[in-house]
Amino acid sequence: MNSVNMLHSLFGPLDASYCNYFYYMSVFFFAILCFTAFNLARKILSGKKVAVQETVIVLLQPFLLYFINRLYFSMCVGSLRN
Repeated sequence: MNSVNMLHSLFGPLDASYCNYFYYMSVFFFAILCFTAFNLARKILSGKKVAVQETVIVLLQPFLLYFINRLYFSMCVGSLRN
């Protein structure tokens, strides 16, 4: 195997099936977001004191991870539709 083929196999484009990685990651982080929101709602409804800043930060992290992976999936699928 010459060096050009080796570089292409290591750094060349991947096929369309690798877009599924971003899809599954967005599903996973959406589930984490729902689980977190459910637990926070349960905590609030039980009468426990919850700081607003803590609630925003705790919900923002899984939301951003979900959104970023969904965006990557959309970009990946969109770039392959040529």
